[in-house]
Amino acid sequence: MRLSELKYKFATELGVAQKALYRDMVEQGWYRQSPERTRQAAYALGIAALIVSVGITVLLAAFTNLALLGIGLIVASIVLLGVAGRFPARTGKGSAVLARVQGFRLYVATAEADQIAFQEREQIFSRYLPYAMVFGLVDRWAGIFKDLAQPGTSGLYWYSGAPNWSMLFFAQSIGAFTTTTTGTIASQMPSASSGSGVLGGSGSAAASPAVVAEAVAAAAGNPPPGTPGRRPTPQPGS
Repeated sequence: MRLSELKYKFATELGVAQKALYRDMVEQGWYRQSPERTRQAAYALGIAALIVSVGITVLLAAFTNLALLGIGLIVASIVLLGVAGRFPARTGKGSAVLARVQGFRLYVATAEADQIAFQEREQIFSRYLPYAMVFGLVDRWAGIFKDLAQPGTSGLYWYSGAPNWSMLFFAQSIGAFTTTTTGTIASQMPSASSGSGVLGGSGSAAASPAVVAEAVAAAAGNPPPGTPGRRPTPQPGS
């Protein structure tokens, strides 16, 4: 099956998946309530405060000489809107999960190939690759395992490219694949009334940093198993 055949088939499911992710984080005890609901409430409060502040400022300017007090209220409302996205507070358990995720990201960002037995490198590379993709470290993760492309090695058992392709081109290949897949999954059927709309010509939308961070934390709930034959390294479930 080609990716082009899947276009416009997943966009309606993304919102459902995100809500399920939020529910799972609450059930896991990482948040007391859905981060999405908390952010929505904070934004609503900020907008309401801004409207009231503007009204108070107009009244103060019309009937008194204290309009500057109203301007202070407007500034405070704008600040509230600016920090509304940070309102969801993790529980102690959620903070511990985040710490494990950050520790694992540090390992992916600093690991060296000589820490891992050669015969296990393909397995380790494949097992942790999804995490490297979420962390934005695919180029580095592929770079430290470039010896999988040495003569006499078969490369990856699950991935191959065009003729004469090797692991030296893996980062570029998987990057292009990820970009195409993301655009395909997020694409929406264009409507006659909206034209290209907010999503632009490709119909793809980028996930917010908050959603990405929460997805990483959710991934940590099913950490990769321990790997023998190398020095102990931090893992998301350890």
